[in-house]
Amino acid sequence: MRLFSSILFRYLARNFFKWFFVVSFAVMAIIILVDISELLRKSASKPDVSFKILFQILVFKFPSLIQRVLPFTIFFSSILTLWRLNRSQELTIIRTSGVSIWQSLSPLVAASLIVGGIDLFLVNPISSKMMARYTQLDDYYFHGKKESLTVSETGLWIREIQKNQHFIFHIKNINSEKNLLNEIMINIYDQKNHFIESISSSSGILHDGVLSMQNVWKISPEKLPQKYESYNFPTKISFETLNNTGATPTIVSFWDLPTTARLLEASGISGLKYMLYWHSLLSRWGWLGAMVVLAASCSLRPLRQQGTVYLIIIGAIVAFLLYFLRDITYTLGLSGKLPIVLSAWLPFVISMIIGVTLLLYSEEG
Repeated sequence: MRLFSSILFRYLARNFFKWFFVVSFAVMAIIILVDISELLRKSASKPDVSFKILFQILVFKFPSLIQRVLPFTIFFSSILTLWRLNRSQELTIIRTSGVSIWQSLSPLVAASLIVGGIDLFLVNPISSKMMARYTQLDDYYFHGKKESLTVSETGLWIREIQKNQHFIFHIKNINSEKNLLNEIMINIYDQKNHFIESISSSSGILHDGVLSMQNVWKISPEKLPQKYESYNFPTKISFETLNNTGATPTIVSFWDLPTTARLLEASGISGLKYMLYWHSLLSRWGWLGAMVVLAASCSLRPLRQQGTVYLIIIGAIVAFLLYFLRDITYTLGLSGKLPIVLSAWLPFVISMIIGVTLLLYSEEG
């Protein structure tokens, strides 16, 4: 019995992986066509954006797009696997041999969790680096954004470009309630990255595009340090830029998200969206298993006429509703109206409850 179970387990898992690669290939083809069309539309009014640049943008963004649709790739792969086994009566033979529906699904669930583990622990760190590069290219060529922000143990580092000069801001921490920046240093470089001067202050107030600093020291090459009682420095940086950290969580690796959130909190910026994204990645891993159960709930009944069309319609509706629910809970968590853990894990819990309930009903019916 043990040998039989092992053979059966491998057979069902192999069938799942076969359909997973088929569905993945189809999804990748659709994503490439849609994204190329969108990039060509965006670049129509950008004569300086060549096809080479568009290709680079597509390549850097591609892994992130695949990760976003992974739960539904698993869902449709499971539907096709079970539908094919059901159509060939193999599932009926397996069931009559004494194997329960839960045992039959275990190879598919295990396979989906393996895919999720590879995606989370291996693909995500690579995808986040590629997404960071995509964000830089997209901001530069399509949005004209010339500010960037990173966080480290020493505080916030912000890069801003104005005309022919580059400004590098280092800020120890901020106080959003008072619009106050603490321990400021601004290094100014020309277009060729030659150092021009450095401005430092213990604190400054940011308002209306101006950073007002007190007790300022200005240091320039071949000049004596100069001290100012007050100094106004024009900047495009705002507290909205700071609070958004100039970056999305998708460009941070799964392994680095908790550290990034902690560093932001220490700098006076909320790290909520980074921890929310971290939980959403973990819940997506479990959600892949829930997708298998959901797929089983609408593909294990005896096939009748137009069964294939019925499965496709049901699958599309379920996928849309779950994706819509996931977006809603994520937005509520991002706004602070739902606890982080609840907003990230609720879609997984609901999906699993619905799938298990439908399967139990099917078994009893």
